[in-house]
Amino acid sequence: VWVGVGILATILLVAVVVWVPRVQSPQPQPVGEPPELPDLGVSVLNLPVLYDMGRVPELLESVVPAQFGDLSERRGFPGAERLQLAFQVERDPFSVTLQGDTAYISTVLRYQARGWYDPPVFQEVTGACGTGEATRPRARLVLSSPLALNEDWTLESELRVESLEPLTADERDRCRVTEFQVDLTDWIMLGARTLMEEWKDEISRSVSAMDLREQVEGQWRQLGEPMAVGDGVWLALNPSGIRYGSLRAADEGGDVALLELALELRPEVMTGSTPQASTASLPPLQRGDVGSDSRLLVEARADYGLISELADQALGGREFEAGGRTIQIQDVEVRGVGDGRVAVELEVTGAVRGRLFLVGTPAYDPHRNELSVPDLTFHVETRNVLARAAQWVLQTGFSQRIRDEARWPMATVFQGIPALQGETMSRELAPEVHLEGRFGSLEITRVVALSDAVVVRTALEGTARLLMD
Repeated sequence: VWVGVGILATILLVAVVVWVPRVQSPQPQPVGEPPELPDLGVSVLNLPVLYDMGRVPELLESVVPAQFGDLSERRGFPGAERLQLAFQVERDPFSVTLQGDTAYISTVLRYQARGWYDPPVFQEVTGACGTGEATRPRARLVLSSPLALNEDWTLESELRVESLEPLTADERDRCRVTEFQVDLTDWIMLGARTLMEEWKDEISRSVSAMDLREQVEGQWRQLGEPMAVGDGVWLALNPSGIRYGSLRAADEGGDVALLELALELRPEVMTGSTPQASTASLPPLQRGDVGSDSRLLVEARADYGLISELADQALGGREFEAGGRTIQIQDVEVRGVGDGRVAVELEVTGAVRGRLFLVGTPAYDPHRNELSVPDLTFHVETRNVLARAAQWVLQTGFSQRIRDEARWPMATVFQGIPALQGETMSRELAPEVHLEGRFGSLEITRVVALSDAVVVRTALEGTARLLMD
């Protein structure tokens, strides 16, 4: 009998020693409404476009002849009934300079003139000036037009003759006719100005034919192409609107114009294969305010598969000891609860076997630039199960240790976001068209756990410009 009692006691002792509580906590359920993400809003890329206006003189060369006037064609002038003039002008190539919001187109004229004067009592007197090639008087012609664009991307042209006057104050550039002792310079200037006024409308039409739409439209399509910002990570700008602030000289006295554009965008960061390009066509040009700095509002998503993989790398296989007992984590999975929280599922062995759930709300830690879950703690159902089967687990600080480990670098979880800083947007859009963009300041504005992914919203500050020939 005593032997049988001893054997039974031994069996009971072994059973007590090897018995391990099993816990199977139910999966957490949402306790509130799914989080709402308001519209991200429109990002603005203030994009100064440097545009070479050197083509304007080329257009004028085809409209204004290199030589005009006729020495055999007499012209009369009001207030000088007895005087008739004929002149012939040769001009140098046009050049353009920009001052503020005005384009000045200039050339040097070289002319010769012939005059006929019919005095009251004597016979007609004829005289001439500039008949020798080296002695022809010179004049400077300056045309001006404001720099502006129409909604259809064509240049507005309100051409006017800004000035037409002798090149210098020297006698070399005066037309004096000694035969009848008169200076015809001002009359010649008036006659040449009259001719230019006659051509003004045709010149304006020629300048207005400079259609920037085709060139800008090509760059618009290029901006709709996704940009690689990492290995399998893409930034899609998704341009949707455009407005125009001003068109002015980039450098006073040069021939490069600065076109201030503000592009409205809805950027996205995506992972995987190359996403489709935006198919939005170039919208009509709108007038509006354009600033100097750009602000991009970007949304990025990290699916729970990636977060689970990172969590398993950090916690899988880890052992936690307390009070002589050891718990080993075999597997980790993170999923969205559906109410703004995430659930961390742990498969454990050792002094406790089974499934445990911790829940918490993800947040951004700016000091460590990490995604963390600062309020991560045992789910209420898990807590109840442990209270019945393994109360000691609740007293070991186990959840605190898991919380300390549930931290992931933002650069790893959201690979595309840090990659946006620096000169990521600098790229060649087309031959002789280059986009230069640099974004330095990055602010995490919101982190939200949805049922299928963790979403982070960021705001980037920087500058950009488009160089276009």
